[in-house]
Amino acid sequence: MMDSEYAHAAYYDLVPGRFGAPDREAMAEIDFYASFATGGEALEIGAGTGRLAIALAERGIRVWAIEPAAGMRAVCLVKAIHNAAPRERLTILAGDGATFRLGRRVQYIYACNIHEHLSYRREWPDLLANVSSHLEDGGSFVINGISTRCLLSRQPRGRCTDR
Repeated sequence: MMDSEYAHAAYYDLVPGRFGAPDREAMAEIDFYASFATGGEALEIGAGTGRLAIALAERGIRVWAIEPAAGMRAVCLVKAIHNAAPRERLTILAGDGATFRLGRRVQYIYACNIHEHLSYRREWPDLLANVSSHLEDGGSFVINGISTRCLLSRQPRGRCTDR
């Protein structure tokens, strides 16, 4: 991933529901990701501008946010500095899903919208192996993605599942 792709990282937060007060759909997404953090901590791979990481930290969850793009980390850091609640519960780290080293195992790891940034044949196997090495026994790894089967079926949003 070239960091120049994220030179205007702040624009990612201008998507409706991501800037200002989250809309109902954004709140439901935050509730979903927070529901897996039963141990009070989480690691996010591909944290971007910190939309989810900061929201989870605001809910009292200890979050390590892994992000390879310096521009995205900078926006995340600025948002965290301006939000007093999560500062002590949020650590923003440079790294990517396939190679990061946290130095500990965690109960919950999640990744949101990283699929379009990875090569399935080259990067996914390394990412999954690295997640496995950081996940506690019995822990949860939650990842969202777009199924090409669902995308090609032209089903209305939320109607198609690919399991």
